[in-house]
Amino acid sequence: MASPLAMPHFTLDCVEINGYTIPKDTLILINLWSGSRDRRVWGDNAEEFKPSRFLDTQSQVRKPMESG
Repeated sequence: MASPLAMPHFTLDCVEINGYTIPKDTLILINLWSGSRDRRVWGDNAEEFKPSRFLDTQSQVRKPMESG
């Protein structure tokens, strides 16, 4: 069974993310389960195993989406 959370991390500096200030040395826990089922990213069938999401029309692995 996979863990729902990533390994704990700490911030190295004070950072601002989406309007929230996170002080230096804050413990960060990332919810991998939630991120891998986000319908805004994966669509309405986010919980379905669909390797084709990552393939282009020639069945080659697509590059990750650009953030920004």
